[in-house]
Amino acid sequence: MPTNANDVVLTTFTYTNGALGSYYQFSTSLLDAGSRYSANAGLYLFTTTVDETSEGESIVNIGLHYPCADTNGSALDTDGDGLYDVEEDKNGNGVRDADETDLAMADTDGDGLTDYEELRIIGLPYTNPLLADTDGNGIPDGEEDFDNDGITTLGEMRWAAASPIDAFSLNRALNGNSSTMDGSFRCVAGQLTNSLVIMTISNMTNFLRISLIGATPPFIYDVYAKLIGSPYSLYQRGALNQSSIDVPNPPSGTIFRAGSGFDRDGDGLTDGYECLITGTIIDFWDTDRDGIADGWKCSTASTRRTG
Repeated sequence: MPTNANDVVLTTFTYTNGALGSYYQFSTSLLDAGSRYSANAGLYLFTTTVDETSEGESIVNIGLHYPCADTNGSALDTDGDGLYDVEEDKNGNGVRDADETDLAMADTDGDGLTDYEELRIIGLPYTNPLLADTDGNGIPDGEEDFDNDGITTLGEMRWAAASPIDAFSLNRALNGNSSTMDGSFRCVAGQLTNSLVIMTISNMTNFLRISLIGATPPFIYDVYAKLIGSPYSLYQRGALNQSSIDVPNPPSGTIFRAGSGFDRDGDGLTDGYECLITGTIIDFWDTDRDGIADGWKCSTASTRRTG
């Protein structure tokens, strides 16, 4: 016998298969049969029926609830940020509260990083999807270089396929080494174990031949040189898709590197130059945020990164 006003006595009931399980309600006797509104039960974005009708503001259905699913059979992710709507509406009331991300905006705080990236890939203490500048240093989270590897957080997530909190993530993923930071790994040719593009040097008559292996067109690599104990300097410019560069025989003990001749951030310095000489960020035009492009002040200490 029922003991409460909202108890429902069933003599028969039929379930059916749906996107996320086998207990969607085919029978209708439990629809809108609960004791309170769905939002008060935290079930605003959930359903009990295969037509994926959200509970919304109705009286709650009795029974097992599933997150509303999309046409592909996955839980709804309205803004496509990688977080399900039911994860973003944490208390399930259908209203965005102060401690919740916006299920209709992939980047709630507008810092360039998606809510998913800030929560699941990077996370605190580095990023908070509700704060554009989590550490309060005046630099939006997407423009930070948390690991000081020469690539911004946004760059590591979008084009470098690297970890924004591990300076050696690419080298480590390749072979477990931590000899080359991600910026150089991407933009400076080196040995097989510490670079995407491999550089070999052959002794020829009256010159050296520097060959690049593994570079994917379009590419430009310039040659840099230094003596032991000295900094690198630009030695010779390369040309578009030039994979073999001949240089005059240098002084004994000269060390060569090949750096990307592209200027990803448009600051007037090539990526290789920023990696090997200035130490500035390769995908943000103003490393020290003083409003002057790195290329205009590359000879001053103010553009050099520390740490």
